[in-house]
Amino acid sequence: MKEHGDWYTCAAFNVPEKLAFGNMLRERATDLIARAGSSAYVARVRAGGGLAALHDVVPRSYTEKTTCTSFCDSCSLLIDRHDEVTGEATGHRSLAPLIPIAALLGRPDGWEGGR
Repeated sequence: MKEHGDWYTCAAFNVPEKLAFGNMLRERATDLIARAGSSAYVARVRAGGGLAALHDVVPRSYTEKTTCTSFCDSCSLLIDRHDEVTGEATGHRSLAPLIPIAALLGRPDGWEGGR
């Protein structure tokens, strides 16, 4: 999770924004996990043990012709190509309303801390 609450399915430092599946401060964790769990891109990478698993969708010739300065850059290109080929949209940017603190704590809306 990044400092502003966006939750990512990758632990890399410079993770592509398209691997964000929502915001932990604005949405329920179960919703974010469900989104990531239903992502075809994430499922392919997981099942194949890494980015090479995408070669059945993104040809090896495509990856051999691209030049990237980092692993995250190559992942970002693969996401774009995967989504283009499959017609899917990887990731989710949340604009949901802010969840009240009381709801996150599992307390009634009128609860005030320290009492």
